[in-house]
Amino acid sequence: MANMSIRATYALDSETAQHIKRLASTWDVSQAEVIRRSVRLAAEQEATPQLTPAEVIAHYANQPLLRDKVEIQRLIDSMRKLRHKDDAHRSGD
Repeated sequence: MANMSIRATYALDSETAQHIKRLASTWDVSQAEVIRRSVRLAAEQEATPQLTPAEVIAHYANQPLLRDKVEIQRLIDSMRKLRHKDDAHRSGD
C-alpha cells in the first residue's frame, strides 16, 4: 500500500455511507480502501473511450464473441425479459 499522507473529510448521504460500510465488510478492507478502489475504478472507466452503440455493433460484427449454446440462450432470455419490462414500463403497466 502506498504511504498515505493526505487526509480529507467529505459529507456523504446515509445511503452512500452504508454502501461503503457494506463493501468494506464484504471485501474485508477499510472504508478508506473502498473509497480508493472506487475512485480508481471510476477514473479508469472515464479514461476508457466510450463507444457509441453503432461502434459496439460494428466491433462485434467483425469479432463476434465465442459463446456456447447455453450462454446464448441465457443471453436471449435476458434480453427478452429486459424488452418485456421496457414494453410494460412504456405502456404504463
